[in-house]
Amino acid sequence: MEGLHILLKEGVEAGLFQGASIGRSNFNVSHLFYANDVVIVSDWNSSNMMNVVQILNVFHCASGLKINIEKSNVYGIGVAQSVLDTMANQTGCLAGSLPFKYLGLSLGANMNALRS
Repeated sequence: MEGLHILLKEGVEAGLFQGASIGRSNFNVSHLFYANDVVIVSDWNSSNMMNVVQILNVFHCASGLKINIEKSNVYGIGVAQSVLDTMANQTGCLAGSLPFKYLGLSLGANMNALRS
C-alpha cells in the first residue's frame, strides 16, 4: 500500500487531483488508509475522478495488485443523485449513498441527530 500512497501523493503534487481542505488551517486530505482499504477524497469534478482511476490503473500495472473498481463506491456530498449516477457510470464504480458505515463509524451522517 506504500506504493499506492506514493502514487496518490504525487498525483496531488502534480495537480492531477485535489484533496479536500479541512478546518481553518486548510489541512489537505487526499487519501486515508486502513489495512487494505483506502478512502480517496477529492473535489467533485470529472477530471479529478478520471485521474484517480488512472492512478489506480498505474498502481495495478506497477504492482500487479488490482483495485476492483466495480466493487468501489463513489459518494457525493451536496451532489444531485443524477450527477452521482453519471460519475459512478463514468468511473465504473457503484453510486453510494450517505450516510454509510466505515470501520464501524457512520460517515456523512448528521452527528447532532445521532446524539442521545
